[in-house]
Parts: sequence; C-alpha cells; structure tokens
Amino acid sequence: MIEYEKAISDFEKALRLDPTFSDARNNYEIAYLRLNRIKYKNIIADYTKAIQLNPNEIEAYNNRGNVYFKLKQYKEALDDYFTVLAIDVENTDVYNNIGDVAFKLEEYEMAITVYSKCIEISPNYSNAYRGRGIVHKVLENHEKAISDYNKAIELNPSDSLSYYYRGYAYFFSDLRQHEKAIADYNKSIELNPNNASAYFSRGLYYHDLKEYEKAIADFTKIIEIDPANGCSSAAHLLREKAYEQLEKS
Repeated sequence: MIEYEKAISDFEKALRLDPTFSDARNNYEIAYLRLNRIKYKNIIADYTKAIQLNPNEIEAYNNRGNVYFKLKQYKEALDDYFTVLAIDVENTDVYNNIGDVAFKLEEYEMAITVYSKCIEISPNYSNAYRGRGIVHKVLENHEKAISDYNKAIELNPSDSLSYYYRGYAYFFSDLRQHEKAIADYNKSIELNPNNASAYFSRGLYYHDLKEYEKAIADFTKIIEIDPANGCSSAAHLLREKAYEQLEKS
C-alpha cells in the first residue's frame, strides 16, 4: 500500500509540472484505484461480517453499497441498496444512492424516477433535488434543472455543488444568463475553495470576456489544487492561450 501511495504522490508532482502528461495521468488513476481497492477490501469484509451476524442490518448494507459505488462496482452496490429497500421500502438515503448509480450507468429515466420517489417520501431531501437536476442537465432540460437546483439551495444554502451546477445551466444552456452564472460560480467557490470545476467554468467565462489575467488565475488554481483532475489538462492549454492573448494585447 505504501508503494501505491508513493507512486500517487510522484504522479501528482509530475502532473503539477505538466498537466498534459497523459501517461502520468493514466498511471495515477490506475494506482489510485488499486490503492482504494486495498483500503476498501477490509472495510467490505467488516460490513459483510456485520451482515452475517445480523442479516437485517440496514446500515451495513447501505455502507457496503457506498463502498462498492466508490469502487465503481455498480452491480454490487445496487444489490446492497435493493436489499435495504426489501427491508425498509421508504429508505430515502438508499433511493438517492440508487439514483446516483443509475446516473453513472446512464440510465437517466430510471435516475429521475428514483430521485423523484425519494422526494415524494421526503420533500426536504436536498441532495435528491440536486441529483435530479444534474440528470435534467444531461438531458438538456435546463429549466427543470434550474428549478431543482433552486430547491436544493433553498433547502441547503451551503451546498457548493448546487450553486456550481445552477451556474453551469445558466451559462451553457440557451438561457445564457451569464451574470447569474458568474454569481453562482463565485458562491460555489466561496463555499468550497477546492471546487476545480467551478474555477474551470469561471475561467472560461473570463476568457470569453477577454479578461485574461482573471482567466489565468482560475486555470492556475485548478492545476494547483487538483493536478490529477480531468480539468487540469484543459486548464493548462487554455492558460497558455490566455498568456498568448495577453501578450498580444
């Protein structure tokens, strides 16, 4: 395990120097996944033991399902989540988790159905509104997405992700409400200064406005806080373009 941790550290250093270094990025992802498999193996075993001792232990099934989800073992995650529903048909956490799995599997209609069921049972479940909003975003139902994000923020004003996704909908949809978008990106970053996606989207906005210094600052921040993030490679290229435009001006 120590060897994987050292390898991940080395790959992160390489990506900070050159976020476009594809071999380092691929190897980082492989090492990270293998390290997680080692870490989570014992955790899964503990939850399995708890289930053997008490086959109706809902929390153990749900938690084991969450671990499988992190490992991208979605079939195993669903098996555990549906086992919970067989015991407790109104478990809102599990409906929300099933929605997350359905989204990852690109089963969008199923995801909407499950998130909606979660909301039906618990109308104040903010994460379900955000999850359903993200599905609507993918399906380009932007007004429905914004409506769900609005509700998620109303219920949880500290939810950085809902502000980010709503800003995305304002900016990239046909609505083109750029001032609202930038306000949401700013709020998202205020709540979570390590939200690389918010910096990236805001950087694109500044780049479009030819505010290159602000764009460079946002693209640089992405590379600093999360060099292995998929955004960092694009941020590196866009930063170079911004520098070129700045020199011409």
